[in-house]
Amino acid sequence: MTSKELAHKPVLINEIIKLTRPKDNETYFDATFGNGGYSKEFLELTNCNIIAIDRDPFAKQIANEFKKKYGKRFDFFHSKFSKINEVMEKTEEKEIDGFVFDIGVSSMQLDFPERGFSFMKEGPLDMRMGQEGTTAYDVVNSKSHEELADIIYYYGDEIDLANFTMEASIEAYEQIAKHLRWNLKKRVSIIVYHSHNEFQQTNVVGVYMQEGIGGVTELFKNRVVIPFEGDYKAFRHVIHHELVHAMINDLIYGGRMQNVVSNRIQLALPLWTNEGLAEYLSSNWDTEADMIIRDLAINERIPTIRELEYFLAYKGGQSVWRFIASKYGREKIGEIFQSMKRFGNAEKGFEDAIGMDFEELTEQWHKYIKKEYYPDVDGRDEVDDIALKLTDHKKNNNFSLR
Repeated sequence: MTSKELAHKPVLINEIIKLTRPKDNETYFDATFGNGGYSKEFLELTNCNIIAIDRDPFAKQIANEFKKKYGKRFDFFHSKFSKINEVMEKTEEKEIDGFVFDIGVSSMQLDFPERGFSFMKEGPLDMRMGQEGTTAYDVVNSKSHEELADIIYYYGDEIDLANFTMEASIEAYEQIAKHLRWNLKKRVSIIVYHSHNEFQQTNVVGVYMQEGIGGVTELFKNRVVIPFEGDYKAFRHVIHHELVHAMINDLIYGGRMQNVVSNRIQLALPLWTNEGLAEYLSSNWDTEADMIIRDLAINERIPTIRELEYFLAYKGGQSVWRFIASKYGREKIGEIFQSMKRFGNAEKGFEDAIGMDFEELTEQWHKYIKKEYYPDVDGRDEVDDIALKLTDHKKNNNFSLR
């Protein structure tokens, strides 16, 4: 492995340079050398000296390249930063002008599946930073249940959160399985991060987790990835919501993206059927959904079934499933999904299960909403009768749900 094989950009390098302000003839200690990102910046920017350490054997190969290029200005020791004092005794330096640490796993561990650190790629369960000693595979397959429990308890800092996640997941699974009339064929992994910031850095999915994303279920291995942000009620809701997606993935796609890629399953579920059901089964009916649908009804802006996209796929879809459950019972939900899978077409699945295409479903859903909300405004003065309208979005066509 060479530095060219690892296109690694060191994090916060500009901030590090600004804080340390390296100068000629000074000596800096790179305590986590890795691919040499920090050391290279220091050595290229000034005529300084670098002492670097790293426990990863692949870092030593990269360090050899540095030694050839920078000569006596660069010195490397195959060690870990807890041994800094021992390393310093082996050098001629008496004073260090600055230390740099980039703690955690890096590209050398995550980008190579044989290292066993990445969730994204298949590989042996190795997980040894220094490539010596017992592998993670040996630990989980040789230790007793009690020993593993002790390891998790004493070295894992979120045992209570893990227990809560397990209990909430079991409760949610039993409810979802009942209404979908489906039991998982493959185990679903739930990966929990202790903060949204850590969640945004996940390598389980290959896209950046934006601020507003509260959880995700990736289809390739049907895994749930969620952050815990301190609110157990909200966390329980997200667990339930994402497990609905995982159950649907298992029911429709067999829990494997490969079935979609290989064209074995060509059904494309409308977003509202998936997100709407996840909201309905996890929340039933909530204040936010009630507020949104009430506003749409009162202002005569109720979308059609085919217009349930973007944010309306969630709360609009939730309302549609609420209507279906109230008219046919929740047991109809599983029948609809089975029909969609059997026909390979969402609309035909609805026609088979409840005898309505999307146009007819739109009509019946609208009637249901109006019957519920129109009495709320009966007897009230029309806004146009008591106030001056400054704009007319319908006439000017300057407002759209899309």
